[in-house]
Amino acid sequence: MLALSNYFNKPYTINFEAYEPVKEDLEMITGIYKNHENQEVITISLNNKRLYANFNNQSLFLLEPTSKNKFENIWEGNKFDFQLKNELIFEANGKQIKFYKF
Repeated sequence: MLALSNYFNKPYTINFEAYEPVKEDLEMITGIYKNHENQEVITISLNNKRLYANFNNQSLFLLEPTSKNKFENIWEGNKFDFQLKNELIFEANGKQIKFYKF
């Protein structure tokens, strides 16, 4: 931090506030999401107040909350943005793909 403050000649801070999701909110976004273009399926499940995802019945991976209805797979850098109307915006490598809950 000090190096950044010195380089830019102004104070530099990082906000480390963690978002703690509410179980009821997590339960609302669990389910099966499907992409209409390529028929891929993402299953979102809940275990001990933690969300997990898997693509096409492959291995589960943990989704870390970043803000309300937004999660990230830290290892892969993929982002999951759960929208209103049962939509999911999945982002990987700068590309966004829309999935719909069914």
